[in-house]
Amino acid sequence: MYKQLKILFSIFKIGGNVILINPIESFLVYYIIKGHTYLGLKKINHFSNVIKDNLEIWETLNRTVKNRKELELNKPHSLGAVVNEIFI
Repeated sequence: MYKQLKILFSIFKIGGNVILINPIESFLVYYIIKGHTYLGLKKINHFSNVIKDNLEIWETLNRTVKNRKELELNKPHSLGAVVNEIFI
């Protein structure tokens, strides 16, 4: 289910929170969790792979940044579905 991704994650612990940061080309994916880091790393890794491999999501992310617009969770619809599937 989860592909291996050879990337250096940044991990910060602040109080009871853990902040995971995963760079993907020109983007940074953040995930803030309470508790164990391992499951969070698996989730952020899976999310990073899915958005990178999904052409619709990847092109929308790049176009949104290029046009300096705000990204909406359900535009494209597949982005909201991916977030819900992995994190909720």
